[in-house]
Amino acid sequence: MATEQSLAVPRRFVTTVLPWLVGAGGLLVYLLTLNRWVPLNSLGVVARVSGWAWQPTLDHPLTWAVLYPFRWLPPGWIPLALNLFTAVCAGLVLVLLARSVALLPHDVTRDDPFRQVNEVSILSTPTAWMPPVLAAMICGLQLSFWEHATSVTGAMIDLLLFAYIIRCLLEFRIDQDEAWLSRCACVYGAGMANDWAMIGYLPIFIAALVRITGFGVIYNRRLLRRTVLWGLAGLSLYLWLPVLHSFSWQGAVGFWGALKANLKLQKDAASFLRRPAFRGLALTSLLPLLVLSIRWKSHTVQFGDDSRLGVFLTKATVRFVHALFFVVALWIGLDPTFSPRCLGLGPPMLTYYYLSAMVAGYCAGYFLLMGSSAVEGGRAKAVTPPRGLPVSDPRAAERRMGRLAAATVWVVLGLLPMALLWRNFGQISTTNGPAVREFARQLCADLPTGRSVVLSEDPRQLFLLRAELGARGYGKDALPLETRLLGSAQYHKFMANQFRSRWPVALPTNEVVGPLKMIKLVTAFAAQGEVVYAHPSSGLFFERFVGCPNGLIHPLVERVAKETMRQTLEPGMVATNEQIWQQRWTGMLGTLAEQAKKKPHCGPPWAWLLLAKLRLTGEQNSTASALGAVYSKSLNYWGVQMQRLGRWAEAGVWFDRALALNPDNLAAQINAKYNQQRRQGDKTRLEGAAVEKELQDMFRKYRNWGEILNANGPVDEPTFLLRAAQVLLPGGNYRQATEEFARCGELAPEWAEPKLWLALSYIGRRDFASALELTERIRTSGPPQDGAGLAQLLMCRTTALQGLGRTNEAAVCLESFISQYREHADVLSTAAELLGQNSQFGKELAVLDELLSREPHDLKLLAKKGWCELQLARFDAAAATLTRVLSRDRSNAEARLHRAVALFATGQLEAARGDYQELLKTGPYAQNARFGLGAIARRQQDTNAAMELYREYLSNSVPGSPEHRAAAQRLKRLKGN
Repeated sequence: MATEQSLAVPRRFVTTVLPWLVGAGGLLVYLLTLNRWVPLNSLGVVARVSGWAWQPTLDHPLTWAVLYPFRWLPPGWIPLALNLFTAVCAGLVLVLLARSVALLPHDVTRDDPFRQVNEVSILSTPTAWMPPVLAAMICGLQLSFWEHATSVTGAMIDLLLFAYIIRCLLEFRIDQDEAWLSRCACVYGAGMANDWAMIGYLPIFIAALVRITGFGVIYNRRLLRRTVLWGLAGLSLYLWLPVLHSFSWQGAVGFWGALKANLKLQKDAASFLRRPAFRGLALTSLLPLLVLSIRWKSHTVQFGDDSRLGVFLTKATVRFVHALFFVVALWIGLDPTFSPRCLGLGPPMLTYYYLSAMVAGYCAGYFLLMGSSAVEGGRAKAVTPPRGLPVSDPRAAERRMGRLAAATVWVVLGLLPMALLWRNFGQISTTNGPAVREFARQLCADLPTGRSVVLSEDPRQLFLLRAELGARGYGKDALPLETRLLGSAQYHKFMANQFRSRWPVALPTNEVVGPLKMIKLVTAFAAQGEVVYAHPSSGLFFERFVGCPNGLIHPLVERVAKETMRQTLEPGMVATNEQIWQQRWTGMLGTLAEQAKKKPHCGPPWAWLLLAKLRLTGEQNSTASALGAVYSKSLNYWGVQMQRLGRWAEAGVWFDRALALNPDNLAAQINAKYNQQRRQGDKTRLEGAAVEKELQDMFRKYRNWGEILNANGPVDEPTFLLRAAQVLLPGGNYRQATEEFARCGELAPEWAEPKLWLALSYIGRRDFASALELTERIRTSGPPQDGAGLAQLLMCRTTALQGLGRTNEAAVCLESFISQYREHADVLSTAAELLGQNSQFGKELAVLDELLSREPHDLKLLAKKGWCELQLARFDAAAATLTRVLSRDRSNAEARLHRAVALFATGQLEAARGDYQELLKTGPYAQNARFGLGAIARRQQDTNAAMELYREYLSNSVPGSPEHRAAAQRLKRLKGN
């Protein structure tokens, strides 16, 4: 009894007082390293709480409900208040972790490390405080946990629920109070509604519940019913957001829409669990808990109860397993390359780190108890061995092993916090440092005074801008617009509701807003005040406006109507921007460039070699990397401007600085290579294939040149500038394409291809005179020698002449190219296309026959020939030609349609009907098939069928088209009959 009373005090301290001390210590660390503003990984949460996010909240209902009251705070206080709340949640998580580790069952005692005394066996040695402290340090100082503890993301709320569920299960194991199960079930249900990961843990939760209750939760109907009802009460949180959306003023989602959206989001997220990486992580967190929950016995069936070999093997196996799991848990806390953080799975996976910390705490308690048993064994009297055995202490090795295990835990407890701080404190200092806010301050400083409209493709910049303006004001009133969302009518309504007095146009009635309406909106804003872009860009709005740089901001100025080339920056603007960027580079960008390095190294080489062996290499800071990419894009843009002004040396400096901030800036890599080459006197353009091979890892990150330009800024090297300019043409950005093609020709004056593309961009702008003048210069100075270039020259020159009304000269030009460059198939193919556009089908047929004499099996040429014969009313020949096409390509719907027309014209109605019936199965030509079938039915005097087919055609055809009018007239005549 005295022993039990003496153990009650330290046990009560470890399970009751110590967890709060641990939580207070963790909270102090988080408060000292707290992010005082808006980190990049918190922008989404801060935007939702502040009311800036236009899309309705469909998931995480508990997080939304808990954080919603923060919206009532002044805008400048919201980020700090949210971060403080998150730090408190993190402290509570550590309290629950320490309490849970203290309550873990240790099935060993001082007398026999493998003998179970009772069902409730809490560690009660003098060192029982060490496992909870060790587990809290592993979890609390782990980088992902630390980041989410000092900046609001919502992940800490999910982890708090998870930790409380584990605590409830352990508490029930101690006192068998069913209230713990009720709380556990309710919280788990709420957790499932809030976090998809809880759905994945559900089978494990049920197994743990059955394991702890000893199947009592299944056989006890009252307990089972109560637990299920509390679980359903927690799951009712699924209905919270749908109910709110059903009463929302926007009314765009509704109850069922919101509920289905949340379930779909969780289903898609839960599909991640099928990935091999998640199964691998289970080996380091869930499997140890499963193995350690087994109550090992000292005896085995194979060797018998008194077998020393059996006892030895059992002890050795158990100790090895505990040591292995202990090492792996410590290793995971240091974030090796196979940890959840380094695998880049998306979610922070804090529950994995939490479970690993529990495993480490349990194993530490096991080894401490081994050491305690060794001490007790050393105090016991020596036992005289039986006769025939050597005179030695059989427990000496046991005592040495126990002392070594306990000493190891002491060493780990002393060294682990230093290792975690050394590894993670620099990352936290950078993430929670002033760099993000300084970027937002610079954005605000570069904004024009008074009212303005800020456009951006990056919502993060707009959120940062709103946060800084909300906190300090700066005497500026910015209306932020995300250009990628301007095509959504709901986004227009949301922003117009927030800025009622400033919205200049009527709200759209359709769900989709077209490009013309978007340009109209921006033009209306420009009439009210200044419109700026928050970063370098190109595309839709830059056909009407041109950006003039002012640091990070680019005010838009309306283009001159007849302007064709890039506007030259004024000297004052150049000097201002040069001064801005020089000051910012010396002020903070140089430091940011050091932080953004991919592999930060410090310390002696042997230390980094050891870390590499342990797969604990350095990690690039995500905040520094993201800011570095933004600044790198702007510096690369500024380097291009300097280079286009002829200041090659200064441009080279900015390209190098852009690469220092973001070594993966592909555009800056190309610009830097070309700039260095030009400064060395070599004016040749880069070899595209060689550069792509050298930088293939960077090229793989992007699908096309549009993505490269959006992410990295412009290029100013002929080979890749041509590709960048070609991206602009399909979107109708002819002015911008004209500027880029002209610059390409300026850098490589002997290269004909960019000049041909420049002529094509002139034609797109309907500037036929400039196109004709340029093609004349190309023709006289030396036309292209390849067939593709000659074909493009033919197309540009002929189209320009036709656009100017000089049709006779266009015909002469066409005939001249055919006769002069007949050996080039590309020229003849372009000539045939041009002849067809001018309805000169006889000449087109002659050209096609010549091409087919070279390539008799070219299906594309055969299909064109069949179309020409159809236009020339050679129906039998057309049907025969198109039959050749369809015999080798039955999926060619266009050829089948043309053959059906030809067969109908020759009176082969059943054959034509067969083709039309096939076309009914294809989407693009189903309408044409109904029209044709109606004509067949009409000719066969099947009035009812013809009327039905014409009605179907008219219900889906374009009103006003010739076919629509013809079908309407025929239907009218049929009704009259």
